[in-house]
Amino acid sequence: MLSISAPMPYTLPLSLQKNKKVFIAGSVLFLLLGIAPFFCFGMSTDPAGDPVTWSFCFLFAAFWGLIFLGVLLNKVQFTEDRISSREWFFSKDIEYARITAVRFYYRNMGRGGSIPILELSGDNRRKIAINLAMYGSPANLWIIYDVLKKKSCQADLGKSPEEFLTVPGETAWRKNILPESYTLPRTLRINRGPFIARSVFFLPLIAAIFLFGIVLNPPPNLVTWVLFIVITAFFLLPYLSMILPAIRLTEDRISCRKWFFWKEMEYARITGVRFSYRSSNPVLEISGDAGDRMTLSFGMIISPEHLPVIYDVLKKKSCRADLGKSPEEFFAHPDVPV
Repeated sequence: MLSISAPMPYTLPLSLQKNKKVFIAGSVLFLLLGIAPFFCFGMSTDPAGDPVTWSFCFLFAAFWGLIFLGVLLNKVQFTEDRISSREWFFSKDIEYARITAVRFYYRNMGRGGSIPILELSGDNRRKIAINLAMYGSPANLWIIYDVLKKKSCQADLGKSPEEFLTVPGETAWRKNILPESYTLPRTLRINRGPFIARSVFFLPLIAAIFLFGIVLNPPPNLVTWVLFIVITAFFLLPYLSMILPAIRLTEDRISCRKWFFWKEMEYARITGVRFSYRSSNPVLEISGDAGDRMTLSFGMIISPEHLPVIYDVLKKKSCRADLGKSPEEFFAHPDVPV
């Protein structure tokens, strides 16, 4: 369940803002790595002497440019009389007075994870499905709910915000707090679904950059050659960072690998264990007797379903941590009564 207990003040008309960090990171990725290298390399190629390479460069740059523009132009706007959504280059809207039903759910994208969807149904059988993946912060979700409840009388939004915006399956791992049978040592690895989805994106892109820059058309100078190597490495490093995260439980210590570095702590040295949420993702913070800390983050990369096993191991092995609470109390969401 999402934490939306405190309403955020707002005035209409209102445009929902994208997550700035995600948008800036995506802009850098698209502009500097997806578009600029192919555009520059195409400019250095003679169209008459090598039209195939020249066309390939500009088609590739145009492809990434269209994707970037599509993300840049996406917008959800609330006015006094209607809600509008623009995805890619197309806009659609519906008047509040014509909305007869509102539904919030997560659409399963297969191995690519799931995305939050706001589905609006009108009295003329018109439906609008709004992808809230870039706008789905708790503050924005509360505003969406509040506007629709006040303006869409036919929709009958009688549920509380917490009930309406409950994410099915988000805390499915809490349904059975008791850990599965396990033996030590045990390594908890990444989820296959997100990993495969990212592999489908990253590996062909890395291969295309490397193959095009090094094999198909050898660069005419050292600077261009180094540029392609750097770009390939830039894409390869984030990909490797998604393969490497892991948590390992042995008989005497817990270890966590982020990026390329392992961090570990012996159970006998653990003095505190705290469970919390950061950006709707479960986080386990482990404190040692020397003031050192280790943070274990869970979400799409490492599933929260591993948490009961970790809790059980720490409760048995870390006597100084004093994990006296029941699993239900320890893992309770701050906004959800046990």
